[in-house]
Amino acid sequence: MAQSKKKSKTATTKSEAKTKKTTSPPLRVRPRELKPQEKRFPFNRFPFKKRQKPPRIKYEALPSSFKVLWRSLEILREHWDLFLGILVIYGVVNIILVKGFATGLDLSSIKSAVSGTFHGHLKDLGTSTALFVYLLGGTGNSSNAAAGAYQSFLIIVTSLTLIWAMRQVYAGVKVGIRESYYKACYPLVPICVVILIIAVQIIPFVIGAGLFSAVVGGGIANSIPEEILTGIICLGLVILSLRWLSSSLFALYIVTLPDMTPLKALRSARDLVRFRRLEIFRKILFLPIAILFIFAVIMTPIILFVTVVAAWAFFILTMLGLAIFHSYMYTCYREML
Repeated sequence: MAQSKKKSKTATTKSEAKTKKTTSPPLRVRPRELKPQEKRFPFNRFPFKKRQKPPRIKYEALPSSFKVLWRSLEILREHWDLFLGILVIYGVVNIILVKGFATGLDLSSIKSAVSGTFHGHLKDLGTSTALFVYLLGGTGNSSNAAAGAYQSFLIIVTSLTLIWAMRQVYAGVKVGIRESYYKACYPLVPICVVILIIAVQIIPFVIGAGLFSAVVGGGIANSIPEEILTGIICLGLVILSLRWLSSSLFALYIVTLPDMTPLKALRSARDLVRFRRLEIFRKILFLPIAILFIFAVIMTPIILFVTVVAAWAFFILTMLGLAIFHSYMYTCYREML
């Protein structure tokens, strides 16, 4: 009997060890603090001393992208009144200053014109997909420069409010909508500086894409070696921008901390993603794919059966998408700490 009990205990411990290895790590619940740069990666202060490589840190495995997305949606659901109030204020001000009370889109006539180009069983699916892509292309486009400036300012202010509210929610502090708007906008200048730096970091991506379309698509490269060389150069420029963005996006959340400067936030974000950029970039790339999939599932029946309200439904979804984006990115940022 004793031997059978020992065997059963060893079997259960082996099965538990197998399940721990196979299952992805859960979201950790513990206080998160940004580690000082000097403690993480010591650097040489003497100019002629041989440069030392920073020590390779063994990070804990990050949870899967689906778990991070599920946790971010749970946070929005548990505190729906707070985040819904923030988004309602953003939507009302956006309608007054940017869009106006008319959407400017006659989707019914566009639907009747597009539906004639599709035939067969996939006619409805092709029509809804075309209209959904049309709505995506019109996102962010405003009638004049003043409306575009208002929209950019509103997105920055609402993003600051959402980030501040999420930080308080994760800390277990109960806050209100008015308090979130009042106390969230103090790092407005630092976050604008970080956004400008991110815009500069996107320039190699734009140059690489434009160069590839001009040289290869325009027929300037006449031979296969020229096309390969152009592709390698353009790919290098694109990878350079993506490498910068994989850390700079998290600087948007670090710079909102008290007494944090933009350059210090960028350095902290770079240290935070060191040695795991590829894994973090996969998680960042997962987010727009998931949001587009959710939007397509919701908008397809609305476009097919209730085309009149499709533009307003898409406007509401874009507001919700802003909250989902910041909730996912902030959850991912906390898991990296």
